[in-house]
Amino acid sequence: MRKTLSILLVGSLALLPSCGQSGNNIKVDSNGDSFNSGGSFFVEGSNILDGMFWQINRPIRVTFSHAIDPDSISLGSVQFRAVDPLMAGSPVTGTFEIEAGSAGRTLIFFPACPTNDANNNGAFQPGSVEYELILPTQSDSPTVLRDSEGRALSSGIQRTFYTPPISQPQFLDLTPGPPTVSDVTFPEGLNFFADPDPVVTVRFNQSIDGRASNLNTSNLSLIYADGEIGSGDENNFPANNRVPGQLVLIQNCTEAGALVEYRITGVLPPNRRLRLQMSTSFGDLIGQSNSAAVTLAEHITPTLGDVYDDVTWTETDETVDEFRDEFDNTNFLALTEPIPLPRAQVSDGFIAANFDYPGNFVSEDSDFFLASGISAEVFTDSQSVFTDSNNRQHTLQNGVLNVDDFIIESGATLRGRGTNPLVIYATGDVTIHGTLNVSGNNANWPTSLNSPQFVEGGAAGECGGGRGGDASQIGLAETPRAMDGDGPFFIVGGGGGGGE
Repeated sequence: MRKTLSILLVGSLALLPSCGQSGNNIKVDSNGDSFNSGGSFFVEGSNILDGMFWQINRPIRVTFSHAIDPDSISLGSVQFRAVDPLMAGSPVTGTFEIEAGSAGRTLIFFPACPTNDANNNGAFQPGSVEYELILPTQSDSPTVLRDSEGRALSSGIQRTFYTPPISQPQFLDLTPGPPTVSDVTFPEGLNFFADPDPVVTVRFNQSIDGRASNLNTSNLSLIYADGEIGSGDENNFPANNRVPGQLVLIQNCTEAGALVEYRITGVLPPNRRLRLQMSTSFGDLIGQSNSAAVTLAEHITPTLGDVYDDVTWTETDETVDEFRDEFDNTNFLALTEPIPLPRAQVSDGFIAANFDYPGNFVSEDSDFFLASGISAEVFTDSQSVFTDSNNRQHTLQNGVLNVDDFIIESGATLRGRGTNPLVIYATGDVTIHGTLNVSGNNANWPTSLNSPQFVEGGAAGECGGGRGGDASQIGLAETPRAMDGDGPFFIVGGGGGGGE
């Protein structure tokens, strides 16, 4: 009996340190759920299951065992791809957010919403298209999710899902009811040409229909009053007093809803009331709209006296805020400036480039994107193929890359290597917040110390750059100065001076 009790007692004591150690890693998130902050980093669950039909705007949630390192989140560590090879030219795009209140453990992917009538320029293509969600581990891919302690994902997931058939609703109504506005910001000035301030920003409580048939200045209009403040018409808003401009969808299908910019064309009338109105035709993503026209916000523009900071200014004083050039002569061109580019062509009221676009025109979706935290190399010799962070393949032909948009995010590095220059032709926007590196290489350490008889070769250049100069080139005596480096394309002596 004593032996039995002794075994049980030892067993109980042996468990106590283990329980105490495990308890130190147990944490509770803001929802009251406990989780283990130690051990391996793995997927605990997701709201998407194999074989589901998934609306093209529906967010995808994945919960992990630990808090996620935000810098490891990209479309390389969380991969979406269409199973049908014919869809390979339509990469999945969208935004990631870490869910508030999840202790950093839940990642949400918001698919980009379409803006055309066919609903086929968003993240997911409609019509029963099969997609895969893959979260690779370190054994599968060099780009993986990591937790806040730097541990790589040890157990990922793979899900197959389908977009709804064309006959079924393509969108999920995430916010019931028609769209409402949570915030409107007006420009402070009058949008003078010399002092531009042309944007009215409108924040909606939910995603909206981004098609031109819905997002236009008839459905969302900016009207100015007939008369100035203090006149009898200061509150009279005729429908034809519409401020000219263009609506641009800045953000949509995010947790915060939609953000629209009303970009004003021309100068605003001074000392007037402005009224932003939403018609009954303006709808959310599934077409819900308000039953009556809604005035969203009002604003009073400053007087010219306020703009000039001169209380004595009157209407009889001259107001000039323009620079006019008919482009019928070269009077305003800086012809004496040493600009190494072809001079513009000026003739008959227009100005144009005097040379053709040297690159090849590509489709609007031929974008290059390098996500934060990614370092990639491209090679300029002969033909090379590489894949960007959106899993889109690009081809360099002897160092020449043709794209639409070219984007390098902050913290990302694109390294060029090879004997040919790296030439990038972009027909869209170029945004470089990270690093585009075509510098030469560092020289090697000396072959051996106290051995001046050995010549130390200069380092090789990259992307057409010249080779560095040799050191200790005399050999039998002290070398007071290293040789000059070569210039671009192996022009001898055309580079930087040698170091002493």
